[in-house]
Amino acid sequence: MPRSITEHVHNLTRTYHWIASHLLHANASDSHEAENTRPLTISFEGAMLCETCSSVFEKAFKYDCVGFFPRLSHHVTFAGLMAAAQGCCYICFNILEQLQDELYDPSTLTMDDDGALFTWEGTSATFGCSAWVSIYLSPMDSQPRPRLKNWSFTAVHASLMEESFDFNFFDTKSNLVVAKHKFYDTVAPTSGSPLVGRLARHWYEHCRDSHASCSRTAVSDKWYPPRMLDVRTTPPRIVLEKDICHGYDFAALSHCWGQKKFLTLTHERLEDFQRNGIALNDLPQNFRDAIVACRGVGIPYLWIDSLCIFQSGDGSYEDWTRHVKSMKRIYAESDLCISTAAAPDATQSCFRERDVRLVEPTVVISGGEPHIVHYSDHALQGFRKLPIASRAWALQERLLSNRILTYGHHQAYYECVECDTKNVCETFPTGIDGICSTRGPFSLPQVPDDASFNLDHYHAWLDSLELYSERQLTRSNDDKFAAFSGIVEHMHKVFSESAYIAGFFAFELPISLLWQVRTAPKSRLTGDHLLYRAPSWSWAATDVPIQCCGHWTSYPYNYTEPITSTARFPLVASLAKYDVQLVDPETPFSQLSYVEITLRASLLPLRWYRRQQSQGLAATTYQLAGTDYDGSHIFSLFHFDSIEDYEEKQDDVFFLPVLVTRSSPDLANSLIVRVASSGRQQQSGSQKEEDVQELRTTYKRIGVANIQDDELYDRLLAVPEQDVVLV
Repeated sequence: MPRSITEHVHNLTRTYHWIASHLLHANASDSHEAENTRPLTISFEGAMLCETCSSVFEKAFKYDCVGFFPRLSHHVTFAGLMAAAQGCCYICFNILEQLQDELYDPSTLTMDDDGALFTWEGTSATFGCSAWVSIYLSPMDSQPRPRLKNWSFTAVHASLMEESFDFNFFDTKSNLVVAKHKFYDTVAPTSGSPLVGRLARHWYEHCRDSHASCSRTAVSDKWYPPRMLDVRTTPPRIVLEKDICHGYDFAALSHCWGQKKFLTLTHERLEDFQRNGIALNDLPQNFRDAIVACRGVGIPYLWIDSLCIFQSGDGSYEDWTRHVKSMKRIYAESDLCISTAAAPDATQSCFRERDVRLVEPTVVISGGEPHIVHYSDHALQGFRKLPIASRAWALQERLLSNRILTYGHHQAYYECVECDTKNVCETFPTGIDGICSTRGPFSLPQVPDDASFNLDHYHAWLDSLELYSERQLTRSNDDKFAAFSGIVEHMHKVFSESAYIAGFFAFELPISLLWQVRTAPKSRLTGDHLLYRAPSWSWAATDVPIQCCGHWTSYPYNYTEPITSTARFPLVASLAKYDVQLVDPETPFSQLSYVEITLRASLLPLRWYRRQQSQGLAATTYQLAGTDYDGSHIFSLFHFDSIEDYEEKQDDVFFLPVLVTRSSPDLANSLIVRVASSGRQQQSGSQKEEDVQELRTTYKRIGVANIQDDELYDRLLAVPEQDVVLV
C-alpha cells in the first residue's frame, strides 16, 4: 500500500522521541514554543508556514540592505519544530524530514546564548521582490562553532512568478491568498492519479517538441534495445528489436530490485511473454506502476532490466554480457527515464498518498503582496535520500539519461537538460530557480572537439567515482565495474580514449592511486573472495565510500594542466607499464581477470606500533627507515584500507612516495604497500618457458599516507628508484 502522510509523520515522531531523550533542555521554553507553532492564517488554504517561520520572513523583508540580518533564534527545541511540521509548515517539514535521514548525534549539538537549538539569518534583495533565509542547526554565538546543517529558503514576489511561472494569485478574503497554476490547478491526493499523469505528459511533450538540446538522436538514426515491453497492449508483451515500430519513443525504468523475489525473464519464458504477454497480476507492483506512468506520458515501449534481460538459466550470462555493452546506449538514447525512486523494492508501489498541503505552493505576505516560498534544493528531494539513491546501477542510469520523470515520497519531479536546476515538479509545474548541491543528471561533460586537458571534466570524473563508491551492489564482485561501465565509456571519449586501467585512466596515474577510504572497514572485501574483482590499488577493491586524491593531496588542482610533474610538485613515482586482462575482450570497461601495473618508484621500510593499545589507530607511532621521520608531526596522516591491513604483521611493509612537495615542512603523499609474493614466477598470461623470471616480487596496496617533516623532500628524492609491481 502507498505510504500515507500519517505514516510518514509517525516515523518523524519516533525520530523526535529518540532525539528528545538525548537532549538537554528538551523541555525548555515549551510554553513559548506552543504559542509560536500555531498555523498562520496569512498563508493560504493549502500549504502554510508556522508563526515562527512567517516571522522570520517578515523580519528578512525589512532588512533591505547589503549583508544579512543578525543571527536570531528560530525554534527553541525539537518539540517546537516537530509540532510545526505536523501542522504542515512547509519549512519545518522539510527540515525535519532531512533530520530523519541525516540524524546527527544530539550530544554534539549546542544551544545559542538564548537557549535556541535552531537559528536563522537572512536578507531581502531586488527592492523587496525576494527574501533569502538560511536556518541553522547547532547554532553559533560569539564563539565559533561548526554549522552542522543548514537549509536555505527563498520567497519570490508574485509578479515575477506570474510572468515566468504561470501562477495566478487570488485574494479570497483578508490575508488569505490562494496560488493556482494555470495548467496544474488541482493537486491530487495520490501521485498515481491521472492528473499527475496528464502533467507528466505535458512536461514530456513540451520538452520533446521545444528543447533542442534534450533530443540527442534523430528519428532516422534511432536505436532500440534488443527487447522491450510493448505497453500499448493488455497484457503488455515482450517485443524484439526487429518487431518494433521504428520512430516510436521508448522509456527506460530505473528502480530498486530489493531482496524479494519477483517474476523475471528467462530463455524458457521468452516465447510465452512474446505471444501471450505478461499478466499484470503476475508483475510486481512497482512494474505495474511504471507501466501506468509510461502509458500516462504516451510512450509505447518500456525497457525494464529484469524483464528484458535473461536473469537465469540457459544463455543468461551471455545475454547479460551483451546488454552490459549496450547499457550506456539504453539510458542515453531512451526518450525518458522513469525513476520509481520512492519504492525500496520491486514489490512495492512508487505512488504515494500525500497531504496536498505539502505539495501546493506556499505563500507569505509582505507589504500586502504575495510571495511564493521555495526550498533551494527542492528538486533534489525527488532523488536524494530515497531508496534508489543507494543503488549503484542507478547512478549511471541517472547521469546518462537526457530526461527523467521521478516519483518521490511526496510528488513527481521532471528533469531534463534544459531545466535541470529549475525545480520542475508538481509544486512548481513550470519550474523555479534553485541551487543543486550535488551532482545531478546531465552533469557528465560533453565530448570535447580537441584533446586539451579540462580540469572541470576531470573533477566531474572524480565526483562520479565518489558518488558511485557510496552505493551498494547485490553482486559486488560481478557488478563492481559493470554498473559503472556506462559512465566510464562516456568519459573514455571525453579523455581522448586514454587507456582504462582497473578504474583509472592512464593519464591520471600514479597520482590517482592515492584515494583513501573514508572509514576503514574491518576487512577489505565482501562477497565471494575466491572471485577476482580488482587489484588492491583500485577503488573497486573496497566496498566502502572513498575520497579521491584530488580532494586531499597537495597537488595544485586549480591548475589547468594535465597531471604531470612540476618543479614544485614533482611526481617521484611514474607509471612504467601495465597489464590488463579482461574476462570478455568485448567489454573493456567491465569484469577483469587480472591486472597489474609497474611503477618506477622508491621504497622505504615502514613500521609502526601503538602507544596505547586502547586508543587504536589514532595512538600509533610510525617509523620510516632511512630518514629521521618518527611520525610525530601533528599533520601527518596514515589511512589504512581496512583494520586487518593495520593489524597484520609488519614484515615487508613499505612506504612508496608518489608526490612530494617542498614547503615548510615538506609534504609527501604516498602509498603504503606490503609484499604480496616473491620468488620465481611465470609472467601473467604466458605459457613459455623463457618467460619465467628468476625473481619477481609483487606488492599490494594496504593504505595511503600524507606525512610532513623538515627536509623530507631532499631525503625522499635521494632514495634510488626501482620497478615496483603492484597487484
